[in-house]
Amino acid sequence: MAFNQVARTGSAMPTIQCPRCRSEAYYNYGHTKNGKQRYICLLCNRQFIEAEPDKAVEQRPECPLCGKKMHVYMRDSKFIRFRCSAYPRCRGYVKISQEN
Repeated sequence: MAFNQVARTGSAMPTIQCPRCRSEAYYNYGHTKNGKQRYICLLCNRQFIEAEPDKAVEQRPECPLCGKKMHVYMRDSKFIRFRCSAYPRCRGYVKISQEN
C-alpha cells in the first residue's frame, strides 16, 4: 500500500515514530475518547498518539519575583502557564489567557 501511495503522489507518507524509542514499528491500538488514532510501540510497549507540534510562544514574560525570562510550564485549552527559568530557586509563575 505504501508503494502505491508513493507512486501516485510522488512523495512518501510521513512516518510515525514512538516518542520514547523513535521506533517506526507500531500497531494501531484503538482511538482516544476524542477520536484520535492511538498506537502502541512494538519495541517498548508505549502507547501514544501522533502529536501536533505546539504553537511557538512569541514573547516570554519576565518573572515577577526575580526578572529573569520564563519558560512554558503547562498548556491547556484556556491558559498558558509560565515558570521562572531559575526554578526551583525562584518559584515565580504567571498564568496567561490564550488568544483564539
